[in-house]
Amino acid sequence: KIDPICITFTLPERYIDILMSSMKSENLKLTVSTENLNSNDNNITKKYPGVLNLLDNSINNATGSISLKGTIANQNNELWPGEFVRVRIIFYNQKNAVLVPLQAVNNGIKGDFVFKIKDNTAILVWIKTGLIYGDYTEVTSVDPKNSISNGDIVATVGQMNLTNSCKVTTVGTDSFN
Repeated sequence: KIDPICITFTLPERYIDILMSSMKSENLKLTVSTENLNSNDNNITKKYPGVLNLLDNSINNATGSISLKGTIANQNNELWPGEFVRVRIIFYNQKNAVLVPLQAVNNGIKGDFVFKIKDNTAILVWIKTGLIYGDYTEVTSVDPKNSISNGDIVATVGQMNLTNSCKVTTVGTDSFN
């Protein structure tokens, strides 16, 4: 029986707290996709909605991850047991969340930081990151001295050459919608 089909996957242990708190308030939704996996005709991205049913009661010490199990509707039998898929868990919907590109986030002695560009000056902003959405990560808190908000420009290339308050020249900007 492959409709519904069960999937098992792992999640890094850093998400255990948000996983547990999200599961208390509602059933977590999943999206399974076969994007870019050459598992269907013409490499078309297919997405399948599902729900999270079960999580293991221990963390795998060797991998630092927790095992999860979900159920996906598979009415047309397009998914097969053992097939590789990408799983996205929807923990919550955060309106007006501040997102920055993953490549803008740097690691330092005090934690994560980004360089905000304002008036052709690089400003170092210490941040705490949350969930990842595609190529972006959520900023959950910032240094109270310097803040970052949606619409701010952050450096994504050449951060190793930057220091706080140095002058920069921007070559181009991308925006996230």
